[in-house]
Amino acid sequence: MLFDLPFKGEDLKPGERYDRRKETHGGGDQALGYDLRARRWDARNNQWTVHHDGKDTATNESWVVYGKPVYAIADGIVIKGWRNAPENPGPGPKHPELGKGIGGGGNHLVVELDDGSLVLYAHMIPGTIPSTLVPHQEELLPDNDPERRNIPTDQQQKVTTGQFLGRVGNSGSSSNPHLHFHRVEGGKAAELTFRRGLATELTGANADQADINSWVRFAGERIPPGPTLIWPPRTVGSEYTRHRFPAEDFDRMFDHLADSGYWPRWIDGYSVSGRVFFNFVFTPASGPWRAYFGQTAAKYQQRFDDAERDGYQPVFVESYLSNGNVRYIVVFRKNLPGRFLARHGMTTEQHEDELDNAKKAGLNPVCVSVVSVQGQRRYTVLYRSETIGRWQVRSRVQERDYQALFDESRADGRSPVYLQAYVHDGQAWLSTIFASEGGGAFRARHGMSSADFQQQWEAATGAGFGTQVVTSFDGAGSSHRFAAVWREK
Repeated sequence: MLFDLPFKGEDLKPGERYDRRKETHGGGDQALGYDLRARRWDARNNQWTVHHDGKDTATNESWVVYGKPVYAIADGIVIKGWRNAPENPGPGPKHPELGKGIGGGGNHLVVELDDGSLVLYAHMIPGTIPSTLVPHQEELLPDNDPERRNIPTDQQQKVTTGQFLGRVGNSGSSSNPHLHFHRVEGGKAAELTFRRGLATELTGANADQADINSWVRFAGERIPPGPTLIWPPRTVGSEYTRHRFPAEDFDRMFDHLADSGYWPRWIDGYSVSGRVFFNFVFTPASGPWRAYFGQTAAKYQQRFDDAERDGYQPVFVESYLSNGNVRYIVVFRKNLPGRFLARHGMTTEQHEDELDNAKKAGLNPVCVSVVSVQGQRRYTVLYRSETIGRWQVRSRVQERDYQALFDESRADGRSPVYLQAYVHDGQAWLSTIFASEGGGAFRARHGMSSADFQQQWEAATGAGFGTQVVTSFDGAGSSHRFAAVWREK
């Protein structure tokens, strides 16, 4: 049986991760359980610390994990619990009433899973466990009787995987804020293995260093032995879109989104003042896929050869500059119907010849990516047999002329289905595909600042549109400017 982690990636602030501090949890029915905390990267002291910056470390609130939401790892019925026990005064000292009306789990839940096993979630903040799950409102167990934690059958509530259960605290037999959870089956400790999750080892004399560009998936397994940082998956929504995302952080974000259950539908690479950034759109994955970025021409060709051999076809290609060198991106899907034509590193003349060849073969444009290298345009293209109606490719549109092209195309019944921005001879250009079957209602904007894009993205997605395109000018000297297209879902 596989479980979700009790935390979600979206609850972490930048520079935060959860952590497992030790490999085992004593004996008895807790032997295979976990104590999980959280850490943040403290750049000033060059370490992963469990404390917030500037807070008194003698308080519960100073701990990064304190107050983090806890979620159900599986479906089940809440059969026992407590929610209003007073919290320990701080890390270290226990509450005077511990063992005299406060149980070891403090504010906790016991959930009976569908297979009959039991899961305990312990040590939460008073009052954060919903009263709908635990009807008991007293602070102390009457007569210190653990049976008073039982919930009458007619009041027992079902919880579903991912449902909010409470917030991490320091109640009960807890020496500092953390979440303890374990599973019991047949009266004995039972393993917990997880559907998704990433981990990287904490190293150094104080176990406060980590390589956060070297995450390992533990899907289908237990959390790796501690001390280790843990990156739980985020909840999969209709899309996860970012712009102006630094290339140096993209490796780990890519791994995190893939582990969460997304696939990359769009990745736009571009450089500003020599530094590389990405704009990207990830959507819920369905079926096998592969994706690569930062590829040299030779590696790019090798990826194609390997993918075709294994039954994959390209659905997206892109080129961009990194330190003056051309780099490539490609996304593949498996077992797709239809035909395709893909080329890279072409001159303008070669591109025009391939465009004619694609038309004759009944193929339609998907991507026409352009980079400027030593004063020459170089093209990376993808054509597929899926129809997009009447289409027009214009790969050399100066930014100042784009609005006129847009208006002309709209008057002719075509809308933008692809945009890619680049700088050539010191001027801003766009490579475009307009088609008559673009996918329904749309919104499009260009010449946006980062703040403008964020505002337009929020308005479009809030109105039920999905991000189809987001691009910025590759090779720009200083400013980030964006063009985007959103389509009605």
